[in-house]
Amino acid sequence: MAQTLGGTVRGARKRLGGAGITQAELAARLDVSTSYVCDIERGRRTSGRPQLIERLAEALDLPSDYLHYLAGRVPPDLLGRISEAAWLHTLKSLRRSLAAQ
Repeated sequence: MAQTLGGTVRGARKRLGGAGITQAELAARLDVSTSYVCDIERGRRTSGRPQLIERLAEALDLPSDYLHYLAGRVPPDLLGRISEAAWLHTLKSLRRSLAAQ
């Protein structure tokens, strides 16, 4: 089954520190509302800002490039080195490969 940004965030949040943290605790770490975190976890929104993905990665101890991938975004460190079209083509190919497994 393909991973989603929301499922990955939810799983990491629930495992963080062994006992996990609440959506409210994660929201406080990110300086966003609890409903925003809930919307991300339920797939109702992806992070609107690359900076928030970076903060999510740091707060959840996840690779930021992976979260950018799940959000369908070009990681900031790749901007300027790879065109957005090339990145999106790579993402589509990777997603097809993963779905076929």
